[in-house]
Amino acid sequence: MTNLGAFQFTLAYSPSLVHVQDITLGPFPGSSGRNFIAVGPAISNTIGTATFGAYSLGSTPPGPSGSGVLAHLRLLPHAVGTALLDLTDVQVTNVPGVPITPTIQDGILHISACMGDFDGDGDVDVVDVQRIAYRWGSRCEDGRYDPIYDLDGDCDIDIVDVQRVAYHWGTRCGSAATTVPIQLAALQPVTITLQPHSRIASVGQTFTVGVHISNTVDLGAFEFTLAYSPTILEVITATLGSFPGSTGRTVVPVGPVINPGAGMVTYGAYSLGSTPEGPTGDGLLAILTLRALAEGESSLNFTAAQVSDRAGNMQPIGQTSGGEVVVTSEWRIYLPVLLRRVPTAEVTSQNTNGLIWNDSRAQIRLLRNAQILRGDSSS
Repeated sequence: MTNLGAFQFTLAYSPSLVHVQDITLGPFPGSSGRNFIAVGPAISNTIGTATFGAYSLGSTPPGPSGSGVLAHLRLLPHAVGTALLDLTDVQVTNVPGVPITPTIQDGILHISACMGDFDGDGDVDVVDVQRIAYRWGSRCEDGRYDPIYDLDGDCDIDIVDVQRVAYHWGTRCGSAATTVPIQLAALQPVTITLQPHSRIASVGQTFTVGVHISNTVDLGAFEFTLAYSPTILEVITATLGSFPGSTGRTVVPVGPVINPGAGMVTYGAYSLGSTPEGPTGDGLLAILTLRALAEGESSLNFTAAQVSDRAGNMQPIGQTSGGEVVVTSEWRIYLPVLLRRVPTAEVTSQNTNGLIWNDSRAQIRLLRNAQILRGDSSS
C-alpha cells in the first residue's frame, strides 16, 4: 500500500455461528500522522454482515505506506463449527482519492468445543495459553480486553481465566481446522537448536543439554517436544533458560511432561501481560537434565516446536536441529604392582618389560610407560 487515504469493506459471515460485536480503527491508517475518521460500523447479526471504513482530510501529511492493520474486529462465537469470513465490497484509495485495486484474502474461523483452543488447531497448546496470558490484567474498557478470553464473564481477564486455559494445556479436542492465515508482515523464521550438538557420556552419568533459539522477535511463549531412546537415556527434568525472562517479563513454565516409555519430553513456557516487551534475538530457552542408562547411541530429535510473540501471534519455525549422545562404559586404568623383599637398596637390573627398583624393604615392578612409584620405606 502507498499513501493510504481511505478504505471501506464489508464482512459477510454466518450469524448462526458467530456475531460481530464491534469494529474499531487499527493502528496503520494513522501511523503517518494523518487524521482518519471512522465510518461505521454498520453491523447486522441477523443477516451476517458488517461494514466499516475510514477517510482522511487534507493533502498533508502523506498517508501511510507499506503493511499494517486497518481495523480490529471483535467476534463472539455462538456455536461449534467453521464460519467463513468473506470480505466483499472492498474499496481503497490514496490521498488524492485515486482508487487502488487491493488483493483480497478471506478467512475461516474454526469454533471449537474445547475450552481454550483459541487458534482452532484441535488442541490447547502454549500458543493458546499465551494469547490469554497477554491479556492478563485487562478490563472491559481496555484495548487489550476481548470477551472471548474472559472465561468467567466478570469484565476482566484475571489469573482465574488464565488458569482455566493453563489447566487444559496438552488437551486434544478434535481435528485442526483448515485456516487461511492473514499476515501483514512476514517474520524471519526462528531456529531452534540443541547445544552441544553431540556429546559423550558414561553409564550412570548425569549431564545437561541446552535448547537455544535464534531470530525470535518479542518472544512471549514457546513449546517443544524432544524424542530420545529410552533404553539409552533418561530425562530427569527441564528448567527455564535465561533468555525468556531476560527483558523482565514474568515467565511461567509448562511441564515438563516426560514419557519414559515412548522416549518423549514436552516442555514450554508462557509469559503474563503486555509489558515489558519479550526478548528479541538469540538465547537459551531451556535446560534439559538427562542420565545415561546403558551403552549405545541415542539421537535427540525435535518432533514439534511452537513459538509466539507476547500477543500469541505465531512465529514461523524455519529449522530445528537436534543432537546425539554416545554412552560408553566407564574408563579405568589398571597398573599391575609386584612387591618382593630384597636385601639391597640399589637398582639391580632393567629389562624390556620395565624397571626393577630395589630398596631395603620392597621391590616395585612397573610396566613400561607407567609412572615409577616409590613406597614408604617404613611400610
